[in-house]
Amino acid sequence: MDEVRKQMKIKKQMEEKMKKIKIVLMVVVVFICLAVIIHGQGSKVDDGVVGQVTKTAGDIKNEVGKVKKPEKRIRIEQEGEGENAKRYLRIYDEKGKVKKEIKLGQEIKKIKATDKTGKVREDAKLVERKYGAISDDGKQGVVLEYLKETFGGYVEDDNDAILQIEILDENGQAKIKKEIGKNREPGGGGAEESIKILPDGKILILTYFTIGSDDSPRDDVLQIIDKNGTEIFRFPNKDKGGYSIITYKISPNGKYIGINYTAFYPNLKISTIFFNLENGKSWDMGYSTYIYNITDEG
Repeated sequence: MDEVRKQMKIKKQMEEKMKKIKIVLMVVVVFICLAVIIHGQGSKVDDGVVGQVTKTAGDIKNEVGKVKKPEKRIRIEQEGEGENAKRYLRIYDEKGKVKKEIKLGQEIKKIKATDKTGKVREDAKLVERKYGAISDDGKQGVVLEYLKETFGGYVEDDNDAILQIEILDENGQAKIKKEIGKNREPGGGGAEESIKILPDGKILILTYFTIGSDDSPRDDVLQIIDKNGTEIFRFPNKDKGGYSIITYKISPNGKYIGINYTAFYPNLKISTIFFNLENGKSWDMGYSTYIYNITDEG
């Protein structure tokens, strides 16, 4: 009997120990669970903060990306494609509405004009071609206008063509409008830009002589004109002719220019020449080489 009681007591003690162990284990599990939850919440908070910061940075980036640069007041715009394309030089006001519009390209009009003999002709036509360019900041525009009166389709009867320049400010006001040549038209050689407004407001113009047969050598001229319409640089000089300007490069600050050219007279010469436009000094290499670029230091 005593033995039975003894065993029952031991069993009861063992059960109590097991209960304590279970309680301890449950407490440990609870703490582990709490630690996991807290850690998870901490991670979520961190992720949330990081996500929020990233999102904010993204929003800022997007907002910056969506910020539109101020539209240029003077723009060259095209409507339509191919043969139906029409190009305009337009001046916009501060509210973005078209204030002035100049149609570029060619137009032929029937007119009454006097030919070289002094005779008034009813079969006269006015050939008008307009070329435009704008400065990088959109605050200056230039229009070159080629005007020629033709009679009956015979070139020998035509009056001299006139090339005139019109310089516009950002409000579309003509600062200057004057004739800068006869029987010359923008273009020439293989040069990529026939009209270019330089950073300091000067205007570079590449033209060619429009009278001559298909077999005649080219007669290109590269001019730089200041804001008053005065020619301050010319290549080749007026006493020289028979030049073809192949390409040119100009430094970003507009101080230096390099020109690839072919001279047909008095002897054939293919060469590259560089100019300092501020002091007029030049250097002819005596042979032709491709000009990749010209720095502001020359």
